[in-house]
Formats: sequence, C-alpha cells, structure tokens
Amino acid sequence: MHFGTHDQLVLLGLLVAIAVLLVGAPLLRVPYPIFLVLGGLALGFVPGIPSLALPPEVVLVAVLPPLLYSSAYFTSLRDLRANARSIGLLSIGLVLATTCTVAVVAHAAIDHFSWSAAFVLGAVVSPTDALAATQIAQRLGVPRRVIAIIEGESLVNDGTALVLYKVAVGAVVAGSFSLAETACGSCGASPAASRSGSRSASWSRRCAVASTTRRSR
Repeated sequence: MHFGTHDQLVLLGLLVAIAVLLVGAPLLRVPYPIFLVLGGLALGFVPGIPSLALPPEVVLVAVLPPLLYSSAYFTSLRDLRANARSIGLLSIGLVLATTCTVAVVAHAAIDHFSWSAAFVLGAVVSPTDALAATQIAQRLGVPRRVIAIIEGESLVNDGTALVLYKVAVGAVVAGSFSLAETACGSCGASPAASRSGSRSASWSRRCAVASTTRRSR
C-alpha cells in the first residue's frame, strides 16, 4: 500500500481536526463524544477524504478494550452489585427493544429495505457506548445511582447485541428472514449471550476491584 504525500497531508489534517474537536468540546461545554460524532459527520462530507475500512478484529482488539477499561476503571464495584438486577434487565431487554424498534422504523421508512437488513442495523446501533453515556450523564447532573446503572449496562450490553447481530447477519446470508426463527435463534444463542455478558461483567468487576485497590492505597 502506497502512502503518498497527499495521504500524509490528509492524515495530518484529520489529526488536527480531532485535536481541535477535543479542545473545543470543553470550551463550548459540550460532551466530547457528541462533538466527535458531529465532527466526524461533517468531515465525511469534505471532498478528498479517503474511504477507510478497519477490520473488525482490529476494532475488537485494539479500540474497544481501552475505551471499556477507561470506563470500567472508574465504575464502583459496590454500585454494580447493588444495581445488578436493573443492569441485567436493561442490558438484555433494552437492547432487544431498541433493536426491534430500529428495525421496524428502518423497514417502514426505507424502500425495499428487508427485515433481515433492518435487524442488522438495529443490532448495530442498539448497544450504548460506555464512555459517551458516562460523560453525558455526568455533564447533565444525573443522580449517581442512575449513572451507575447506565455505566454498568453499557459495559455488558455488547453480549446481547453481538448475538442479535450474528442471528441477523445469518438471516441476510441465508436470504430469508422470519421473526419466529429469529426469536428461536436468539433463545438458542442465549447461553452465548450469557457467557459473553458474564465475561464482560467479570472483566468489569476485575477492573473495578483494581480501581478500588489503587484508591485505597
């Protein structure tokens, strides 16, 4: 892959734009995740920006763990335990409801948009971002208990979303989609979701324990 002068200038411009957005967010009193999303949308319309595609493995290994760790590090283990029931209900029920709602709206609003593709879209956008949720909630002065529930839910909801995404993508590849089959597939894959959610929760708890230990020192 050739990385020429033009590509270097584009990369430098993107880095400068990101730095400006990060510096400008606190000055304008806007949560920086929202500012970065809006800035990314604006940069997408700039002519000459190359199309970049990151392999999913790179995102899962190199991008998500640091973001989740930064949020889990400041999450209270006591709050996670106290709100375990609410976190569990939201990380499964809310993700399912969001996926179905987005799928219904997308199927109705976009012509010739199949149900399988609509559920893929719903599964992609259904889980909340841990870092963005925490930053926005803290800026709005939300009560601590609500912030703890949002943080905990956003840390473990990826397991449910990944199972839904896998089922929806399987329907797209198969070329057919059935709500009954998807429901059965989701129920059949629920042990995988439980294991994935348990691993995420266990990892988050370990991070919280490390955070508590460091604070006590």
